[in-house]
Amino acid sequence: MQSWPTKITDLISVETHFHRAGIKCFSKRPSDLNTMVQEAVARNPNGEALVCDRLRLTYQQMDEHVTAAACGLVRAGISKGERVALLLANGPEFLIVLLAALRIGAIAVPINVREQTPEFTEILNDCGAAVLFHDADIGEKLPAPETLPMIRQRFSVGGPTVGSQGYETLAVTDTALAAITVDEEDTAVILYTSGT
Repeated sequence: MQSWPTKITDLISVETHFHRAGIKCFSKRPSDLNTMVQEAVARNPNGEALVCDRLRLTYQQMDEHVTAAACGLVRAGISKGERVALLLANGPEFLIVLLAALRIGAIAVPINVREQTPEFTEILNDCGAAVLFHDADIGEKLPAPETLPMIRQRFSVGGPTVGSQGYETLAVTDTALAAITVDEEDTAVILYTSGT
């Protein structure tokens, strides 16, 4: 059993991050978001992690989906530091793909599904997305492939669309995942907001 510090000052250390000195940080913390998720899975494998309509996944089940999706990303040629764009509404696939990207050290780029074709084109090219996940019902708003030269693959959630593979083809278990070293200062997510 872990013994907890008796004073809040025992939890804090002063560090330098992003070339800024004097930042107060928790001294004992996960090294990255994937490690944080893995620790949650280890602590409570049978606890509910994901509930969406009738779907209920335990931490262990969710982790299995994330691992299969991460293997699929590796098989699709996605590697550490590459951008994985998510044009997905709230649903299990959003969380699974986001965590799968983190698992392999890729950078997740969630994009507002209410944007229109010109904004999609601008954001996807600006971030340099290598792969795009999108809901089938926004397939008609997606930019033409020739306007997105960096995107190597597209995956559609919720049904087939022209130029995209079905999401269900992503999940594989025949690809081994190499251990990825991620530094806590590595980029994990790129967010585009109305202010950017």
